[in-house]
Amino acid sequence: MMKSPSHRSVKGAVVTAALLVLLAVQVFTLSGTFRPPATETPERIAQLALVNRDGTPSRPLALTGGTSYTALLAYDDRCAWCDSIAGVWSAELLRPPANVNVVLLSSSEPQAALEYAVRHQWNARVMHVDTSGSRHLERYVTSRTPWIYVVDPAGKLVVSQHGALLGEIFSEYRR
Repeated sequence: MMKSPSHRSVKGAVVTAALLVLLAVQVFTLSGTFRPPATETPERIAQLALVNRDGTPSRPLALTGGTSYTALLAYDDRCAWCDSIAGVWSAELLRPPANVNVVLLSSSEPQAALEYAVRHQWNARVMHVDTSGSRHLERYVTSRTPWIYVVDPAGKLVVSQHGALLGEIFSEYRR
């Protein structure tokens, strides 16, 4: 007894879809683009390998000490969403909360990242994140742009939100 043509086409589509999923998993595994588990990221966020504009390494956030929070504002100079919230960030960065150190964080080329920040009049320290090699945390943090991460003085991640919410987040720290 022969199966109907529609049954064969459905079976073929299912097999094709399964093969595509397996291929995607293989490609992502080989390219190293899988993100670290979400439970791992908050504990490690203060250990980001930050690089100053001149290429020198910066101290990890966990070692900076003090009583201030640190707001990491992740952006990319080639990101349309970053362009859409640039005005919000410009207004908020004119008067950040006194107890929050602001760091602009980009995986773009350092000069392009700086020029983008200057063009939008973002008044904050611009840091580069090296995403080459096996730096999964750095790739994870800068893959979501625009994004806001706030780290408390102990190095614990306390906020992880979309960049459009910067005004709301800063208002909480102004109280």
